[in-house]
Amino acid sequence: MKPIAVIPKNTTHVYWKAIEAGAREGAKEACVEMVWKGSLKEDNPRQQIQIVEQFISEGVGGIVLAPIDDIALKRPVAAAMQKGIPVVIMDSPLQGEPIKDFISTVSTNNHRGGEMAGEQLG
Repeated sequence: MKPIAVIPKNTTHVYWKAIEAGAREGAKEACVEMVWKGSLKEDNPRQQIQIVEQFISEGVGGIVLAPIDDIALKRPVAAAMQKGIPVVIMDSPLQGEPIKDFISTVSTNNHRGGEMAGEQLG
């Protein structure tokens, strides 16, 4: 089985370290190999595009991506899908339509989270 590539927005922030820990645990439970690679900072979409292109050329089994830029990453995601590599978008949206341009999106509803926080404070 080919590995699944997980590409966060960066690899240094505590949030992404927590996501990595969860992804590794999930991969272990599912008995799949996971490769974690991302930029050092969230302000470098060019580097993230290079990472996506690297995984496409390696022929990974799938990509899970937290896009730094919702437009700039559209082309490399389309290239992955054209090569038969399914892409799941996480955390932040990507321009395009689920199923057609990528398999699915997994993210939080920040608006609802803010409402719930307000309700708890009230």
